[in-house]
Amino acid sequence: MIAASTDRQYFQKLYEASVDPFHNWRNEYEDSKRAQALSLLQKAFYPTAFEPGCGNGALSLDLSERCGHLSSVDWSSDALRAASLHCAGVANIDFSEMDFPAALPQKTFDLLIVSELLYYFSEMRLKKFFHSIPEIVKPGGEVMLIHWRGASDDYPSTGDAVHEEFHKLTSIRQAQVFEHPQYLISSGIVLCS
Repeated sequence: MIAASTDRQYFQKLYEASVDPFHNWRNEYEDSKRAQALSLLQKAFYPTAFEPGCGNGALSLDLSERCGHLSSVDWSSDALRAASLHCAGVANIDFSEMDFPAALPQKTFDLLIVSELLYYFSEMRLKKFFHSIPEIVKPGGEVMLIHWRGASDDYPSTGDAVHEEFHKLTSIRQAQVFEHPQYLISSGIVLCS
């Protein structure tokens, strides 16, 4: 593993080479993981949701059916182009480029959902993200993390380590953890001061 956060050029190169570098579309494993995550959401509907690291919009499309408005952001302009094409005609999703968590959204949301992103963050960037949750999620809002459990020499962390830090560094109630041999889903209601 490496100590520094994975930089945006890494993702830009991946999405320049393919609109689906992680095989999120038409993939049984990814489809079942998204379905499992959506089944664990504690509410049927969220007026607003924020999805950093949206990639090509596979989760965005599914999530849009459960949200009044979804703000999906990514570092890669090519990923955002792919997401916009895949979600063409879906009026309640806004895609935009954001250097998250260096930049944060200017409003709070009812749901924060982060999938396959946080193991790319350095320890410092990960802590910054966890400490910023009260600035992103409305009081009583929900946060959900979804991450692969494998390890890579190219990533600063692992899904298991990210979820362990999430439970250590955040104050949540009604916590849920779903453990699949290949992925973890953690969620809960954020206690915001």
